[in-house]
Amino acid sequence: MSKTLKPQSKLDDKLKIHEYLAIRLRETGLSLRSAAKTIGISSAYLSDIATGKRIPEAGVCNAIADAFGDSRIKILRYAGWLNDDDISATLAELERMAKKDPQFLELVKLYRNLDGKDEKETLLRIIKAALSK
Repeated sequence: MSKTLKPQSKLDDKLKIHEYLAIRLRETGLSLRSAAKTIGISSAYLSDIATGKRIPEAGVCNAIADAFGDSRIKILRYAGWLNDDDISATLAELERMAKKDPQFLELVKLYRNLDGKDEKETLLRIIKAALSK
């Protein structure tokens, strides 16, 4: 990626990935072709995402987030890779484990002390990945 395209507005958490792309393309004035080049994918692939015909792979979601300077977690949510139920289930599992092991209690405390939603979601994703191993 050659540059980051800075977003202009705060976006609704309930957007779909194609809605997000429409907003960001309009804000930046980029064509699909130019945006695809910045993201590092073909313009045909980006067109399919932008029209709702295709859901981007997780790695492409990360590239889109990086290109537009947005949160990777947010873009994964827009694409349907992550939802609030996943996060709630992970936190509930962590809280159950904290009753048995003080190390998990420290993670729960850390989670509760984080300010940003993205930071909390990132911590829970890391914990979820570690617990699944």
